[in-house]
Amino acid sequence: MNNTLNNIAGWVDKFDQVFLNLGLSSGLTTFVRTLLIAVVILGLAVLVDFVTKKVILRGIKPLARKTKTRLDDILVERRVFNKITFFVSVLLVYISAKFVF
Repeated sequence: MNNTLNNIAGWVDKFDQVFLNLGLSSGLTTFVRTLLIAVVILGLAVLVDFVTKKVILRGIKPLARKTKTRLDDILVERRVFNKITFFVSVLLVYISAKFVF
């Protein structure tokens, strides 16, 4: 994990150098870098949300139909599992926020 963080930090430093070589000021470079990382993280969060909904809901809906209990059918009808999968993306953004700020 520490090696991954070092790789990400190296990429961020390379972005800084590219923006500085383009003639951007240090403050503007920091702003553009922060904006770029935030957009990437939000894009990943949307992708993770889409994938988790497809994977988890494809597994839970058929399983809920096969069981005899009514509780799981109610949870599927009220889209509780859709709402739960949303927290995976929120967790990703929360953990990744330290790279932005």
